[in-house]
Amino acid sequence: MVERKIGEAELMDLIETGEIKYKSDTHFWLYRDFPERTDNLVCAAVQKGDALVVKTVMINWRLEE
Repeated sequence: MVERKIGEAELMDLIETGEIKYKSDTHFWLYRDFPERTDNLVCAAVQKGDALVVKTVMINWRLEE
């Protein structure tokens, strides 16, 4: 997060309002455009189990179908 200049507030906003692309039932990506940033899309690779685990955060992410 530090390397990509993503603060805790932005991460929480991404988790709460981001769009979801599923890899499986428990693994997915949350992504969102932040208009004030020039390195869009911002994406978090997430694993869901007993808790939601953010594995990494990426910038300049591209949605692939």
